This record gives sequence, C-alpha cells and structure tokens, in this order.
Amino acid sequence: MMSKKLKFGQIDAKYMKQGEELLFGELSVALHISLADVPGYIYIEQRIKNKSKHQDASL
Repeated sequence: MMSKKLKFGQIDAKYMKQGEELLFGELSVALHISLADVPGYIYIEQRIKNKSKHQDASL
C-alpha cells in the first residue's frame, strides 16, 4: 500500500512541475520578464497584497 502512495506522490510532483513550467512561461511572456524572475515576482506581489489587506483591516 505504501508503494502506491509514494508513486501517486511522484506522479503529482511530475504534473505539478509541468504545470508550473507552463504557467511561469506564460507569465514571463505576459509580464515581459525572464522566466527566472517569475517566482520572485509572484512572491513580491503576494506580499504587497497581504500588506494592503492588513492595512485596510486596521482602518
């Protein structure tokens, strides 16, 4: 039973990686940034959104 769970996790990881590569490729073209810069861009945008939510809640 454990081997099936492990294999299922490996398959999930494979498709997650493929999906991430496709998504990041599309975003890099749309945002006119390099593919390597996409993860950092997403992280920064998320931090900005979280900060504005916290500021709005304190008003």
